[in-house]
Amino acid sequence: MYENIIKEINDIKTLKTFAFVSAVKGMTIEMTGIKSGISIGDNCIVTTRNGKSVPCEVIGFDKKATLLMPFTSLDGIGPGCKVEILDKAPVIYPHISWLGRVINAFGEPVDGKGALIKGDKPYL
Repeated sequence: MYENIIKEINDIKTLKTFAFVSAVKGMTIEMTGIKSGISIGDNCIVTTRNGKSVPCEVIGFDKKATLLMPFTSLDGIGPGCKVEILDKAPVIYPHISWLGRVINAFGEPVDGKGALIKGDKPYL
């Protein structure tokens, strides 16, 4: 009975918040368009000029910009690229079958042994 209600609540679409890349300096991306509601450690996705998604983390603030550090290559990122501010912390669902597997910081397999089974309990 309650399972259907919980599923419906979980399926509600959330409001998405966007900003834009204003500059790239070395390995740091400067983002403008957000003045509040964002903190150190928050996660973002930058969409490159060729449509690739680059996950980033908020690492600081300047007078007019929020500073981001990408987790992957900066290729294709430049001024005007869209930045989506993620509204929740990344979560993984580990499973006992992951023992002995090699995974990255996002809970993705990097050992070439195929997909991972999703566990029942989320971990931050």
